[in-house]
Amino acid sequence: MAQTDSTDEEYEEEPVPWVKASQEGKYKLGIKMGLQYCTLLGSYPLDNGVMVGVLGGGLARVNLNGGWSFQQEMCISFKGGRYKSTPPDIGTIKILYLDFPLMLMKKLGNKSPHKVGLGMQYSTVINKLIFQDKSTFPTGGDPALDRNDWAGVSAYQYQLEYI
Repeated sequence: MAQTDSTDEEYEEEPVPWVKASQEGKYKLGIKMGLQYCTLLGSYPLDNGVMVGVLGGGLARVNLNGGWSFQQEMCISFKGGRYKSTPPDIGTIKILYLDFPLMLMKKLGNKSPHKVGLGMQYSTVINKLIFQDKSTFPTGGDPALDRNDWAGVSAYQYQLEYI
């Protein structure tokens, strides 16, 4: 008699807390994934096209009053540039960066899902490769690039109901 069958009883299941986006508290942690378009500027003649890079990482946001917040991120991203050239000249440079953006964000309205932001980003090179043509494997030497990079950043965020 110690065991009872609970299948006959009606009960409501509790919702899984991570399925729906939670309300904004004082702090918010999250993940970031996306695509970026980039090119390198320099003395080589650039191709008209831009490179598509991927990025991924995490973010931490501190919410202030009036819809303002500070957002710090840490991402790993692939960037680079393509050049008009014929081998043995440089055809493509691909660079793996560790990025640290810091932005001041503003929510557009009290219950709005839209946010915009401005800030600065520090990046450091993790790895770099030179391709002399469109081949799959790097064939050139190590490019002489500055390991440190600073850039201005702008952001737009849209909060979906479940993401």
